[in-house]
Amino acid sequence: MVLRVKQLTREEGRNLAETSALVARAEDLIVLRVTGKDRLSWLSGLVTQEVGKLAAGDSTYAFLCEKKGKIVCDMHLFVRPDAIFLVVPTAAREAVTATLDHHLIMEDVEIAADEAAVFRVYGPRAEAIAKGLAGAVWAGAAFRLPIAHVLAEGSIDTFAERLAEVVRENDAGIAPPGLEDELRTVLGVPRFGKDFGPSHYPQETALHGLGVSFSKGCYLGQEVLYMLEHRGHAKRHVVRLTSDAELVVGSPLLDGAAEVGTVSSVARDEATWTAVAMVKSASAKDGHELVAGGARCVVHPIA
Repeated sequence: MVLRVKQLTREEGRNLAETSALVARAEDLIVLRVTGKDRLSWLSGLVTQEVGKLAAGDSTYAFLCEKKGKIVCDMHLFVRPDAIFLVVPTAAREAVTATLDHHLIMEDVEIAADEAAVFRVYGPRAEAIAKGLAGAVWAGAAFRLPIAHVLAEGSIDTFAERLAEVVRENDAGIAPPGLEDELRTVLGVPRFGKDFGPSHYPQETALHGLGVSFSKGCYLGQEVLYMLEHRGHAKRHVVRLTSDAELVVGSPLLDGAAEVGTVSSVARDEATWTAVAMVKSASAKDGHELVAGGARCVVHPIA
């Protein structure tokens, strides 16, 4: 896909994310196309959000879990007149396909890989750009900047032309390579395969308020997640960390003499280092200090 737009520096990209919008290709995501007359009801019985009543043009964010409540993946669902597009992490491709196939019995449903590209949009004008490209705002209220996802449907050349047009109309820009992952880390947006994965529950990710319905009908892992939400508590939480010293992925996090987690994502924003990490609940308090590889860092809960 060739876009006729100005090539940005990292500094310019960060500035646009704060003042307008920054669009980035989501290289870590793939798309599955679900068709068949039973697709909505079937998916509603599997994922953590109410999708059975969604109409064409709607979208939602959800988790697919195994029966004991552990995460198979998180996903974005885009509903179209004749299909539902599931945007899932590439790292979870095999597990997602196996889980969906296992629960496909007599339903009129077909699942196939789709070549559509996925883009993320960060910034105050993310919603405007997403609407201009039939995308959807996701997690806008949970993070410091709104975030949207856009699916590149149809002709790739036509989409590229429209994307370039919408970017220019909104005084936005296309992110240079590598900046998107830095930006989401600075914002404290956890990512499947880096900051959480199959050993975790949705409540540990700081994203369950966006992706889990506790009032809908049955779905995989519902009983476990309901009990954890209403009669228990998550033992770990994803948090954002800041430090004046260098933070390194893989560094153990110490709370006093006790190891309470591991740094999973790192970015540098001017003089400040930011990290994302899964830590024990007792250490996930706002303003709490931890030590990572000798660097003192401050905890900031994500949600």
